[in-house]
Amino acid sequence: MKKISCLLGVLLFVLIGNSACSQKKSETLDDLKAEMTKFVEKTMEKSDVVGLSLALVDNQDIIWAEGFGYSDKAKNIKATPQTIYGIASISKLFTATAIMQLQEMGKLDINSPIQTYIPEFKVKSRFENPGAITPRNILTHHSGLPNDIFYQAFTEKPDPISSIVELLNKEYTCNQPNMLHSYSNAGYGLLGALIERTSGEDFYSYTTNHLLQPMEMKSSSFRLTPEMEKFYTKGYADGKEFKEPLSLCVSAGSMRSSVLDMANFMKMTFNNGTFNGKQIIKPETLKEMQTSQNADCKLDFNFSIGLGWQLNRNTSLGYVGGLAEHGGDEYVSHGKLRTFTDHKIGIIVLVNTKSGGSATRTIAHRILREYLELKTGIKPPKDEKVKSESITMNDQQLDAIAGVYSMGTELMVFTPKKGKLETEQNSTKLIFSPNNLGSFSVTAKLMGFFPLKIKNQFFAFKNIDKVDYLLFIESAKDTSVAGIRISKQVITDLWRSRMGEYEIVNDNAPFKVISDFVLREKDGYIFMDSKIFQEDESTMIIKPISSEEAIIDGIGRNTGATVSFNGDEMYFAGLKLKKVVAANK
Repeated sequence: MKKISCLLGVLLFVLIGNSACSQKKSETLDDLKAEMTKFVEKTMEKSDVVGLSLALVDNQDIIWAEGFGYSDKAKNIKATPQTIYGIASISKLFTATAIMQLQEMGKLDINSPIQTYIPEFKVKSRFENPGAITPRNILTHHSGLPNDIFYQAFTEKPDPISSIVELLNKEYTCNQPNMLHSYSNAGYGLLGALIERTSGEDFYSYTTNHLLQPMEMKSSSFRLTPEMEKFYTKGYADGKEFKEPLSLCVSAGSMRSSVLDMANFMKMTFNNGTFNGKQIIKPETLKEMQTSQNADCKLDFNFSIGLGWQLNRNTSLGYVGGLAEHGGDEYVSHGKLRTFTDHKIGIIVLVNTKSGGSATRTIAHRILREYLELKTGIKPPKDEKVKSESITMNDQQLDAIAGVYSMGTELMVFTPKKGKLETEQNSTKLIFSPNNLGSFSVTAKLMGFFPLKIKNQFFAFKNIDKVDYLLFIESAKDTSVAGIRISKQVITDLWRSRMGEYEIVNDNAPFKVISDFVLREKDGYIFMDSKIFQEDESTMIIKPISSEEAIIDGIGRNTGATVSFNGDEMYFAGLKLKKVVAANK
């Protein structure tokens, strides 16, 4: 759930992440395991990971399965391939597969509106042509539904899965369906309710009977069983044990599993939907799930997603051919499942530590890439250095794109100066210089003096359907939306009276995903500050649209969501909050 909060962070993250030293290539599988064992242990140490398990699969064979570190450090219990972890959002692949099974049975059509099966579903919309919310656009995160419902996002005893319908009925859509990719846990929570409604079984029974048992995934469930308890890992945060609670949106991220069980799931995908003679889904269904569904979405650029599966962007991993994957991040549970579909090889990496999210991705990427080279001789291509040359833009051209852009969590003010654009983030000046590629090269002045030119990373300003966007471009190929230009707000005395601190009154979970809300005004904008997992600062810009409602302005996580007021009460993403401290005058 965490994100980089500023543009400089994005640039430096990519710059550091792309640096690599030459590696001596393994000649045998044993060599590879020995080399990768050292790599895994070093990565775990660097990220303070307590326990990790992985499984490397080649078609119908498990090539390597091993545990590292501890599943229970206090009792000196080692992590093993049998250790059970939370797999977080990798759970969505099982929810997606269940939906496609039900379509094969004729119990639903993924192109029909959700109301066909759940008539009481009545999410609100402010758009003139709202469009239909369907299982298909929920599966691809293009439904326009809110990203998150924070009510019971962390709880020991969540309300029934079907209660997500009533919660979503209190919300507005954030975007028009099929406009852009906007990751929605709430949408996958709704799919859980749809599975129950159309199958006639509760979600736990359906996934167990039709998915997990046929794939012999005996150590897996969306509900931790007594038989699984003895293999279930402890969770760790900041050196202390942490028991990760459940979520109301069970179908979005609450499955527990082992890497051996997840290997069976990969074997099924490599065998055209069949596991040990049992057909889980039809070959043509699996093919559709791993085929891009969003080619017509202008704002997705070269991001590609299937039905549940995230696919190859054809950039740094374009050389491997087909790629289908999913990651998962909760608080202490993190995982990465990646498959190279053309070669029928894949890996699953699971960890039990708050700080281990990046480690799962780093390890999965390195091991699978190295194994592909060992098996086929296919090597990653050398990084292409993109050469750019400065060009001149006149003041009129720069004035047309300058202004205030929201990055989802903060503002960037671009000002023309000497044929360039300047902005500042965290006391670091960023200079955007126009180039011959139709974009801008960026130089960061660290500590105000030392210029650092960011190579192979560019930005562009583009108007799409009468909206001005800031685009991030890596190696002149991989494009994504980084920000959106916003206008000044009109802040009335009524809205100023709402500034202050708010506390949640309808969710008494001791550990909250989001908390400590503060409304404040600065530079003519209203900011809603909060804390994620009671520690990480988060800021959203809210834009009043009436005397009682505002929307989260900008583009990114939870933008477009509605914040509503009734006296001293505020309602946001399923949470009811009450003002407890007024803002200082």
